[in-house]
Amino acid sequence: GHLGKDELAAMSVSNVVMMGTFAVSVGIMGSLGPLCSQAFGAQQYNRVATWLQVSVVWPTLLFFPPMVLIWCFAGEIMTTLGVQSTPRVTELADQFGRFSLLWLWPAMLFNALSMWLESMEIVWPITIISIFFIGVNFLLNWILVAGMDGAIDGWEGMGFLGSPVATAVSKVLQIIALWAWVFPICKYHRKHNVWRPWSTDVLDMRLVSTFLRMGIPMALTEAVFDWSFEILTGFSGGLSVDDVAVMGVLVNMLFLFQPLQMGVYTAVSIRVGNKLGDGDADAARRVARVGTLWGTVCAIGVGGLLWALSPVVGQLFTSEPEILHLTAATTPLLAIDMTLSSLSFTAQGILEGQGRPELATYAALGG
Repeated sequence: GHLGKDELAAMSVSNVVMMGTFAVSVGIMGSLGPLCSQAFGAQQYNRVATWLQVSVVWPTLLFFPPMVLIWCFAGEIMTTLGVQSTPRVTELADQFGRFSLLWLWPAMLFNALSMWLESMEIVWPITIISIFFIGVNFLLNWILVAGMDGAIDGWEGMGFLGSPVATAVSKVLQIIALWAWVFPICKYHRKHNVWRPWSTDVLDMRLVSTFLRMGIPMALTEAVFDWSFEILTGFSGGLSVDDVAVMGVLVNMLFLFQPLQMGVYTAVSIRVGNKLGDGDADAARRVARVGTLWGTVCAIGVGGLLWALSPVVGQLFTSEPEILHLTAATTPLLAIDMTLSSLSFTAQGILEGQGRPELATYAALGG
């Protein structure tokens, strides 16, 4: 955003398309949570490995190709849908989408590995690596986008397109770091023999249908939550470039704070699944009650913090006075949305841990 209005608007336009479609893959991968956690709780350790392999193969075959096509023409798609845009913004949005393809599959793979580990209650490697790579991603953006502010003679950076390249490098390094920590270093997979060589089980249509039957409702739920926000971005684009830029800031703040919500959601979903897989329904109920309590605390905390930061949020992305003013005025609305969505995420986690994601889908479609 510090590179100019057009660049910030292009990022916002392309993010509507990219995040709207990426939400589907996130939802599909989310089926690993209940499937692996219940298999792990039931001590069906070979099945835990099989579910991971299914989640890598089939989303790649079914969802990756259409997402590539959509991301390549992100700007043109939004323009066709009626979003007001200049030819330059549309062109930049297309370029941003195409360069962002570099991180699409690595991000899908990292999500699958993360869900697989979380289902076995292994969370610290994911947490530490994710936090560490926030700094790595910032450094890579400084190098590739801004050219280290001229610190290296002859290198001025890649400008606007350096951002998705930095994200891609960061995602690939994240996967390598997580793999190294889990397999050769700590050997988590050997503790319960939760890894097995690749086999034709990934082609077993009974397993694939179970995976999709669980994953499609979760994908729809994720898509509804995401699209409801992205549609606002599209409507704001019909007003002016400034409005699109403001919505881009809000979308980025949403993604910044969403991990706090997802932490409670993931924990309650995995623990409920583990206990039900172990046949302990009473323990699953206790987990659900504790999760509801912490979900409420998280909802109030996230909403309150975002509201308090509303006067300064825009300064993280731009120095344009008009955008700063609009961002300060609209961030409290995002705070309210984040508070309510935190509560719904907790309820969604409880339902998905029980293997009933369709109920969360009905609620999302109805709301």
